Amino acid sequence: MTAERGACRRGPPGIGAASIAIAIAIAIGVPAPLSAQSVMPPIISATGGAMRYTLGARRDGALAALRLASPVVPLGRNHWLIEGGAAYAWYRAADNDLRHLFIPELELQLQAGPRAVQPYVGGGGGLALTRVDSTTTTKLTASAAVGVRLYLGGWGIGGEIRFRSLPLFDRSPRELTISLFRQLE
Repeated sequence: MTAERGACRRGPPGIGAASIAIAIAIAIGVPAPLSAQSVMPPIISATGGAMRYTLGARRDGALAALRLASPVVPLGRNHWLIEGGAAYAWYRAADNDLRHLFIPELELQLQAGPRAVQPYVGGGGGLALTRVDSTTTTKLTASAAVGVRLYLGGWGIGGEIRFRSLPLFDRSPRELTISLFRQLE
């Protein structure tokens, strides 16, 4: 009786609990154990695009940035990235004078998807330095971003929309950018 009861509890021969757990994890898309994953190398990107802002009327400026994103390994290997960078933007003030804006910032991003196509969302902040005549004004800025990275070997291209809180403008500026990036190995 005991042998029969034990036989009922066992699965098919050669399949243990660990094998079943791995099969279930693969079936539902849970990543393999951390030791089996390789860490994504950092990526450096050159970014450019339009900055839409409002000063009286809605206007478009331009933005160029250099950014470096690296995985935050303790948070999940390749899902969480910390991105540091600096952006330079130029825009026209209400009096039509050309103004310059420098934004060093950090952003935490969560990315998903297969290795070749990785959509992401992020949030962060930094400083916004603007120079008018001979006076530099420094303000805190927060940002939220949504984008996608397309990997083509060690190179790639990405697109992003970044919303920024910045008290220099009547409404929060929005950036629509395209990036060319390279994985650093």
